[in-house]
Amino acid sequence: MALVVNPAPVQHQYHHKNSPKRRGSPVQDDKFYEETRNLITACIESASGKEPLSVKLSEEALRIVGMVQQTLKADEIFFRKLCEELELTATNLFSKLMDVWGGMFSDGQVNIGRLLALLAFCQCVTVYCRSVGLPSIESSVPHWASIFISTTHLKDWITNRGGWDAISKELMLRTSATNSSTSSRTASNGGWLQWGVSGIALAISVFDALHNSS
Repeated sequence: MALVVNPAPVQHQYHHKNSPKRRGSPVQDDKFYEETRNLITACIESASGKEPLSVKLSEEALRIVGMVQQTLKADEIFFRKLCEELELTATNLFSKLMDVWGGMFSDGQVNIGRLLALLAFCQCVTVYCRSVGLPSIESSVPHWASIFISTTHLKDWITNRGGWDAISKELMLRTSATNSSTSSRTASNGGWLQWGVSGIALAISVFDALHNSS
């Protein structure tokens, strides 16, 4: 049975002083919310090999899904370890995921790598929960993560750059530029893997602080 949550309960999260400030509940028929939810849904379905996807995405959005897969494969052990350290249960899934996402951006910094890491974590935690027998969250995670993105400064960062499709094009251009100058692992992905890992590392440190103070 899938977990379902309404937007309202999100308001009680983010006790950490550096967590992103929320701007109220999103309108669920908002175009940005819908695009974000569809993107995250596709990332999760791709991990399970579902064909065809239940959502329709642009070519640019599908490219992001591929980049998310690369991000996860490059640091799969790292993401898996994070899931294990969270000690997830059916009752704390929502709050702990929100804490991790908030921790990733608690220093106020946003970049493509951290966004990809957020999406990769959504994919990884869904697979992890299934593997350890927790309730299915395949429909809940896209909703929760879209609420998080839509009600923090991440939405402004994304929309100011033209939306997800524009970010995909920027990522492709940056990757092509670095590939032409070097063949190193970091350069071959435009450096976004390194950015993403730094965001996840920050999330872990913030989560540890929250856990130790509780």
